[in-house]
Formats: sequence, C-alpha cells, structure tokens
Amino acid sequence: LKKMSNKLVPLAVNTFEGLLAEYDEKNDKDALAFYEKALKLPFSEAYTKEYHGFAYSGIARIAARANDRNRAKMFYKKALAVSEYKSLIREAKAYR
Repeated sequence: LKKMSNKLVPLAVNTFEGLLAEYDEKNDKDALAFYEKALKLPFSEAYTKEYHGFAYSGIARIAARANDRNRAKMFYKKALAVSEYKSLIREAKAYR
C-alpha cells in the first residue's frame, strides 16, 4: 500500500500503522498519532469511511485504557456513525 500513488491510500496506511502500533507493538502513543493523522487525510465517503471507523475505535480504546471515559464514549459514538463492520459496531455498543 505504501508504494501506491492513489491519494486515498495514506488514510488506509496510517490506519493500519495505528492498528499495528496498538496491537502488535502495544504502543498507544504511536497508535494515537497514526489514528489522528489518518483522520486528517483526504477521504472518500464511498471508499474510506470504514477506515475512519477503525481510527475512531482505536482512539476510543486508547482513551478507555487511559481512564478517559468521556473521550472514549465520544469516539465510539463517532465510530458508530460511520462504521458498517459488525465487529466495530459491537465493540462501540459494548462500551459503557
């Protein structure tokens, strides 16, 4: 993906980098930076909104681990607004 020239690819790359940093490296600081960067990049509603859902959910998980319940709820709400994947919807709805 990193070698592709499409203007929408960096959104996917940063989202995946965030997921790797969060889950594989257990590095919330780097993951948060990747997720936030992904959310600032150009997007196409039809092709990239699920990446936003992943990024919002990632930020929500990081906020939850930092005991910032309000931020976690806010980002899960944003994830619910754009996500279509059942796993993301379940995760967001399960957070209380």
